[in-house]
Amino acid sequence: MVAAAREAISNLMKRETTPGICLIFAAVLALFIDNSPLDWIYDALLTTPVAIQAGGLEIDKPLLLWINDGLMAVFFFLVGLEIKRELMTGHLSNLRQAALPAIAGYLVLHFVAGKQIAGARESHAIA
Repeated sequence: MVAAAREAISNLMKRETTPGICLIFAAVLALFIDNSPLDWIYDALLTTPVAIQAGGLEIDKPLLLWINDGLMAVFFFLVGLEIKRELMTGHLSNLRQAALPAIAGYLVLHFVAGKQIAGARESHAIA
């Protein structure tokens, strides 16, 4: 029985979709907890102090800052590595295949930045 469960978990971890499913599940769970009467648990977790000390050097910040600064930097580093791999050897190594996502990304960024600039102008406008 234990061997069968271990084999099932091992097979699940080998799938490419498992991390994405776990990420979606975690996001839905976080949204549920933050928008329920249990939101104090979420707030308590994010304000938990986390410290790293090496000799006289100590970094003592709440968990929220560790997530925002540290984990997001690691996340975007890994995204950059994945994009580089796709451009070098993956589906985007061909210029024809890479052109459409590049143009679409540029247009989306242009649209979003344009909306933000227009919103900023409206909020600073003299009535």
